[in-house]
Amino acid sequence: MISPMRRTLETAYYIFKDHPNFKNMQFIVNPDLREKITITGDVPLNNSQLAKELQEVYQPMFQNRLDLSKLEQAMKIREPWYLSNLA
Repeated sequence: MISPMRRTLETAYYIFKDHPNFKNMQFIVNPDLREKITITGDVPLNNSQLAKELQEVYQPMFQNRLDLSKLEQAMKIREPWYLSNLA
C-alpha cells in the first residue's frame, strides 16, 4: 500500500514533470499537508524509513529539488510526527 506522503509526491511529480519550468522549480515537502489517516496504509513509515525512501526514490524524480527541511524538523520535534494534527 502506498502512504499519503508518497501519493502526494507522485501526484506532484506527474502534474509538474512536463511543465516548461520543471527544472527550475523547488518542491517543499510540508508534513502537515497530507490526507487524514483513514486506513492502516495511511500511517507513515517510521522516520528512518521515510527519510531514506524520500532520498532514494523521490529526490531523483524531482532532480534533487525536494526541500525536506520542514519534514525533517517535524520528525525531530515530535515522535510520531504525524499525530499532532490528526483532528
